[in-house]
Amino acid sequence: MDENTDVGVHRIHVRKVLVLMREHKLFANLRKCIFAANVIPLLGCIVGKNGVRPDPETIKAISDWPVTVDVKGLRKFLGLAA
Repeated sequence: MDENTDVGVHRIHVRKVLVLMREHKLFANLRKCIFAANVIPLLGCIVGKNGVRPDPETIKAISDWPVTVDVKGLRKFLGLAA
């Protein structure tokens, strides 16, 4: 395998991190780890090479909220968002 590829470099970095963790008696739960992914979910956001954006599941309630047409509806929305 050519170690100069992005995947090869990623594997080298992951191995170094895991070795250092083991030396310091720190262990990763491999079932919770995501390796070589283009995007990962993190703290309610989607993090990728193009930046950070909100997770659609997290903002579903706000994006599905009906468009307000009067002051009462606006107050309800602002009460939700505050």
